[in-house]
Amino acid sequence: MGVSVKRIQWDHFLGRISIYNIKKGIKYLKKNGIGEFALKMTERFKKEDVKYAEWFQNNKATAEELNRQRKTNFSYSPKISIVVPVYKPPIQFLSEMIESVQNQSYTNWELCLADADVKSKESAIYELQESYARQDKRVKYKILNKNAGIAQNTNAAIQMADGDFIGLLDHDDLLAPGALYEVVWAINQNPEIDVLYSDEDKVNTKTKEHFGPNFKCDFNLELLRANNYICHFFVVKKEIAQGIQGFQKEYNGAQDYDFIFRCIESGKRVCHIPKVLYHWRVHKDSTSENPDSKLYAFDAGKRAIAAHLKRSSIKGKVSHTKDLGFYKVEYELTERPLVSLIVSSDSNNPKLSLCLHTIIEVSTYENYEIIIAVKANRKSEIESCIEPLDFIQNPIKLLPCEDTCNYSQIMNAAALGAAGEYLLFVDENAKVVTSGWIETLLGHCQQKNIGITGGKIYSPDNKIQCAGYVLGGPALATSLFHGMDKKYSGYMHKANLQQNVSAVSSKLMMIKTALFHEIGQFDIQLESYVKDIDLCLKARQVGFCVVYSPYAEIYLIKQGQSKNKINNKEIDKKLENDRVILKKRWGQVLDTPDPYYNINLSPCKGDYSLKSL
Repeated sequence: MGVSVKRIQWDHFLGRISIYNIKKGIKYLKKNGIGEFALKMTERFKKEDVKYAEWFQNNKATAEELNRQRKTNFSYSPKISIVVPVYKPPIQFLSEMIESVQNQSYTNWELCLADADVKSKESAIYELQESYARQDKRVKYKILNKNAGIAQNTNAAIQMADGDFIGLLDHDDLLAPGALYEVVWAINQNPEIDVLYSDEDKVNTKTKEHFGPNFKCDFNLELLRANNYICHFFVVKKEIAQGIQGFQKEYNGAQDYDFIFRCIESGKRVCHIPKVLYHWRVHKDSTSENPDSKLYAFDAGKRAIAAHLKRSSIKGKVSHTKDLGFYKVEYELTERPLVSLIVSSDSNNPKLSLCLHTIIEVSTYENYEIIIAVKANRKSEIESCIEPLDFIQNPIKLLPCEDTCNYSQIMNAAALGAAGEYLLFVDENAKVVTSGWIETLLGHCQQKNIGITGGKIYSPDNKIQCAGYVLGGPALATSLFHGMDKKYSGYMHKANLQQNVSAVSSKLMMIKTALFHEIGQFDIQLESYVKDIDLCLKARQVGFCVVYSPYAEIYLIKQGQSKNKINNKEIDKKLENDRVILKKRWGQVLDTPDPYYNINLSPCKGDYSLKSL
C-alpha cells in the first residue's frame, strides 16, 4: 500500500503513470549529483502553457476522420510492409502492437513478424502470432532459426516483405490508426518521395497516457548528425532498403540510425509528416525510459555517424555529449584560408578593446585579419582606443565610412575591403569565450552546400539571446531559446546541438565572401535583425544552407543606459518599416511554416512550446 501511495504522488508530479521515472531519476541523481539533477528536473518539468495530454486528445484523428480516410480512393495505393523483429515481448504489448496495425484506416498493408525466440513454438507468443495470422492473411510471421541480433532479425522480416514500401515498428510500440493513410496521402502528393518520417510521442505501459512528444523539423542533415531525431515512424521504398542491403549488424543498438543514414544517402526526396503517428512505449527495459540500459547503443550511434561522414567524403571527429544519444561533430578543416573578422564601431567604445582582446587571446585559428568599419568622424577615437593593443600577428585595418552610413552600409563597406575567403561578422560588444570558435564556424562553412554559419549568443545575465531564428509570427522571426538560462539545453537539447536553421544573427555570423557579394550583401534599407533574416533567406534562395553551432559562443557585454523615449520611438518605427519590407519581399516564405521548426509549435516564443488549442 505504501508503494502505491508514493507512486500516485510521483505520478501526479510527473504527469504520467510510471514508477520507472522515479528509478530513472534516482539513477541520474547518483550519477550526476544534486546540482545536475535539480537542473534536469527544472528544465524537464517546467510549466507548459499547453499540456501535451490535452493537445493530443484534441488533435488525434476522430472517428469521423478515420471513416473518411477508409473511404478515400487514392490514385496510387502502394502496399506498405510493416516489419517487426520480435523477441520475447510481454504478450499484451505484442497483441496491442499487432492490433494497432490492424486498426489502420488504410488497408493495403502487411505485417511481417520475424520471431527470433527459437523456443517460441512452445510459448503463448507463438500461439498469439499464429492466431492473428490465421484470422488475417495480411499478418505474416516466421520463427527464425536463431537470434542473430536485432539487425539480422529485422533483415529477416524485410525478406518476408513484398510491399512497395517498408515501415519500421518495434514489437512493443503502437501506430496511430491513421499512420499509414498519412504516409500514402503524402506519397500521392509527391510520387518522387523515397523516405518518410513522422512526429512521435511516448505512451505508458497501460497506453492510457501520452507524453514526451517529439515534434520534428523537416529534413535537417546537420541535426541528424547530432542526434537520430528522425527515429519513428520511418518508411522507405523497399527497393532502397534492399539496395543498401538492409541493416548492418555491426551497428546493433543503433541499427536504425545507421539504416536511416544510408537510406537518405540513397534516396532523393525525404518527406516529414508533422503529425504524431507513432507511440513509443515506455517500460523498464526500453531505451526511451532508461538510456543507461543500452549504453552500447550510444557507442554504435557514434560509429554510425562516423561511417556516414566517411561515405560522404567528409572528415570529422564524432564525440559524445553529456546527454546520451546526442553527439558533437567537429569538422576537419580541408584548408586554412584567410578569414576576415569584421567589427563595426561608431564611437570610442571601451567594450571594443575587450572584444579585440578576447579575439586575440582566445582564438586558436591564426590566419585571420581584423577590419574595423568606423564612421570617418570617429576614426581618430578608434585609433586611440586600439593603439595600446599589440596586434603584430593580426594587424587591424581601420576602414573609414561616410558619416551618414547606416549599420548595413558600414558592414558592406568593410566586406568590400576584406581580403579573406570568408567573412566573420562580430558584434563590437562581443566577448569571445570559446577558443576554437573560428575553426567551428569554418568547419561548417567550408562545406559546399553551407553558405552561412552562426554561433550561440549570450546576454550579460547568462541568458541565451540568440541560438538561430525561427520564422513566422507577428515579429516575422524570433530568436530560438531567447531568455533561457544558458545552463539549460532546451527542447530535445536543441540549444546545444548543431543544426540547420532558417537564419542566424550577424552578431556572430560567418559567410562565404563570394556568396555575400553574389546575393547583394546586407540590404542598406534594413538595419535591425531583419537585415540578418533577409541575408540568410537570400542565401537559401540560391541553394545554400544556414547552420547554427552551439560550439562558437560569445557574450554580449553589458550595454550602456537606455536611450530616451524619443529615440526608442524612432527605433520602433524603423523596426516596423524593416518588417514591412521583409514581409513584402519574403511574404510567401514567411507565411509558410518554418521547415526547421514544426507546424504544431508556436513560432512566437521560439522555445518549442505547443500552439494554443
